[in-house]
Amino acid sequence: METNYQVGQTLRLRKRKSYLLEEDDYYVVLGYNDDNLWIQAIKDNAQFKSGFSLVPDSMNVFEPVEIFGFQLLNTKGRVKENYTQEIICDVISFVDELDIPLAFHETKGGLESNIYFGMGNEQYPEIKGKLFIEFPPFFYL
Repeated sequence: METNYQVGQTLRLRKRKSYLLEEDDYYVVLGYNDDNLWIQAIKDNAQFKSGFSLVPDSMNVFEPVEIFGFQLLNTKGRVKENYTQEIICDVISFVDELDIPLAFHETKGGLESNIYFGMGNEQYPEIKGKLFIEFPPFFYL
């Protein structure tokens, strides 16, 4: 198993696009457990919903990539709400910083983005918080 991936690193699934504006599938590296590399979907895609964790058969189909906030607009993602700390899964309609690369840092229970995202109204989002990637429960054993 390759060991050159870092916790919080963002990846894109390499695939042949079937139409011009087809969206990319983005994942974040959770880390290693029992010598298996675990990744999680950042946003909903054709195979997995946001927050789905998996061990890929081969890492050759993934490539490291820099993601910007605007690339996640109008996609379904998971945001940890600022005040209640509740994790909400809905369509992202607002991004605080459009031109800053998305980065994840480790927090209690998972990974949190450096950028604030909003859900609801585009100008005055009802829910605002950072993307949150939960570690699977067995990561704590």
